[in-house]
Amino acid sequence: MDMKEYMRQKRWGIFNHYICTPGRYEHFGGTDLSDWNKTVDSFDVEKLAYTLHELGAGYYFITLIHGSEYVLGPNEAYEKYLRVNKGELCSHSDLVNDLHTALTKYGIDLCLYFNCMSPFNYCYGEKYRNTLGIKGELKGQFDVLTINDGETFIANWTEFLREYAERYRSKIKMWWLDSCYERSGYTPELLAKYRDAIKTSNSSALIAYNKDMLHPSDRLVKYMEYEDFTCREKVGLDYFPKSGDVDGSLTHLLIPLGIKNRILRSVVRARYRVYE
Repeated sequence: MDMKEYMRQKRWGIFNHYICTPGRYEHFGGTDLSDWNKTVDSFDVEKLAYTLHELGAGYYFITLIHGSEYVLGPNEAYEKYLRVNKGELCSHSDLVNDLHTALTKYGIDLCLYFNCMSPFNYCYGEKYRNTLGIKGELKGQFDVLTINDGETFIANWTEFLREYAERYRSKIKMWWLDSCYERSGYTPELLAKYRDAIKTSNSSALIAYNKDMLHPSDRLVKYMEYEDFTCREKVGLDYFPKSGDVDGSLTHLLIPLGIKNRILRSVVRARYRVYE
């Protein structure tokens, strides 16, 4: 079965930002983020899988990296790039493999989120930004790839992504690549490097490139020719696509769960898709 049709039949899933920014996300009161490995090791994959099964979710997304320098799972390319010791920023445990094993028991598919601009985020540690040659305080994500030697950054960031893609291969059904902003210097040609890094190991994987929030006046569109599913965020359930297909791309939206707290809402989200 075609992968787009396969995921269409999954209907909906849950998205989970699982990130660590010690001392920089102080509003998570009572949560111990001082030891990234301790945090990752405390993840109860069996409980999560059972809960998703009870909810009826068809798939589950989790974050590899978002904002901060901490990464979910071992990655030699990343440690070489930042010149850090093994396990210093990348968790010792391979939580992605553990999640896949647990979710497979219930027929739930695993998908991954990857941020294409993390080092340019204010949550990223300053000393690591300096290691990467990202100097000064950026006021916004405008022309940052041009200012900070984008070709070199993307070459290294692609190898970082490729290592995960080669390790997990067909275990990952969909990839959500975030922060693919034109205003930051990304072009279809540059973003194609990430596509190739994933597709070389798993040609059937579905990829989307998140451009920004979906504003009230907008409609879902296919961002690029080679995008497999639409990748936009929406605050509420006030927009319903007319079709499950947009120029050959699977219709897909990211919408918050029913949590009133604005900060938590940005961390815990549901993916929701409507189609004919």
